[in-house]
Amino acid sequence: MRKKRIKKKNKKNKIILIASWLTLCAAFGYFLPTLPAVKDFIKINKVKVEGTKRLKPEVVKKVFENENWFLVKEDSIKNKLKNYKFIRNIELERDKLGEITIKVEERHPFAYIKYKNDINVVDGDGIILNRGFFTKKELKNVKTVIIYNENNFKKEAIENVLKIRENFKDLGIKKFIINMSQIAVVTDGNQTLVFSKDDLKSSIKRAKLFFSEKNPKNYKYINFSFDSMVVARR
Repeated sequence: MRKKRIKKKNKKNKIILIASWLTLCAAFGYFLPTLPAVKDFIKINKVKVEGTKRLKPEVVKKVFENENWFLVKEDSIKNKLKNYKFIRNIELERDKLGEITIKVEERHPFAYIKYKNDINVVDGDGIILNRGFFTKKELKNVKTVIIYNENNFKKEAIENVLKIRENFKDLGIKKFIINMSQIAVVTDGNQTLVFSKDDLKSSIKRAKLFFSEKNPKNYKYINFSFDSMVVARR
């Protein structure tokens, strides 16, 4: 009986000893980075930015000032850069000790968007971007305009725009007008084509069938948004 008590006591002491050791290690690991000598050893001394010239040096410095070389994580940096909408994604690479490379994948505008009286640009993911992030040369290449007349912007609208543009790229589309249940398209030849926003797939199918039989250039207005008919005016 006495031997059993001694074994239980020894086992309990081992558990306490192990728990104490783990607590000590955890505490030491937590406070280790704050020690001056260690802090200087693990700090980030140099950050190289690739893929963009839009991040100012002072911004990069602030983002990394409280990070250390060993523990810095992409998620933490992404969170700090979340307000810079032109950034689509980032990757971090640890170079030699104390040096980091941040690789930035930028968003690229494909259309101007007029929404709630503001004119900005939008990328293919449906992210509205401030024009101020881009140079005049970059904006000069943006030829498409989207007029969004609804109260709440939905990224799915941009998916629809891309589907229409992809299926009818030969028409020379210059403007999209999104209003309630319809998407109106204006071509370089000032033709207006109307698609159903709620059933875009069927609208595109009707348009393809119509264009296979008739020359779209002979019409100024064609509406493909109805279920059972196509309305066209010369």
